[in-house]
Amino acid sequence: MSRSKHDSKVKLIVIERYLDGESVTKLAEEIDVSIDAILDWTNMYETFGIDGLVESKSKTRYSEELKISAVRDHLNGVDSLRNICKKYGIRSHKTLRSWILKYNNNEMLKSCSKGSSKSMKKGRKTTHEERVKIAKHCIENDYNYIDTAGRYTVSYQQVYSWVKKFEDSGEKGLIDRRGKSKEEISLTEEDKLKIKIRKLEKQNRELEVENALLKKLEELKKRSR
Repeated sequence: MSRSKHDSKVKLIVIERYLDGESVTKLAEEIDVSIDAILDWTNMYETFGIDGLVESKSKTRYSEELKISAVRDHLNGVDSLRNICKKYGIRSHKTLRSWILKYNNNEMLKSCSKGSSKSMKKGRKTTHEERVKIAKHCIENDYNYIDTAGRYTVSYQQVYSWVKKFEDSGEKGLIDRRGKSKEEISLTEEDKLKIKIRKLEKQNRELEVENALLKKLEELKKRSR
């Protein structure tokens, strides 16, 4: 939905009923909107008050710096999509999702890396050791793909791909597989254990974010009673 057919008064009533504990699914069906719409209204109300529920006549503009900061918060697992939207005053989680997609496709780079844009668009050949070093550097520096690409004179896409492979399969995931047999690139038990630990750590981070969100919702419900 690009624009809501409901005015701010209706939205406020729905938000209050939701915060009082009514089912968001039931409310969404009752007024014929998506669940996401109600959750977005709630975020905007908690951030800007009643003004946040008024439809803007013009498209909301966000600075490139704000977009990058919000996207990096998500990529670094700082908080949930909705809480990040609340933090930066973003009207819809769908807007943030579109920025994340653009960022990962190297489209959100206009005002943040003018000096290194050429090198980031053009990749180069690298050794296995280089790829491991670059992936580790990016992870250790808050997943800053842009700065990492400029620092090591490789493309943004290369850095993004190496980090993903490293997180999924460890150092073995960054071996050039072309021309090699499956036996040559098979993982050792130690490698498999490290990968399993990394995946469990990632799952734990996701659970922590989910639990924090549920805790926040409970606090909001108690506060509204």
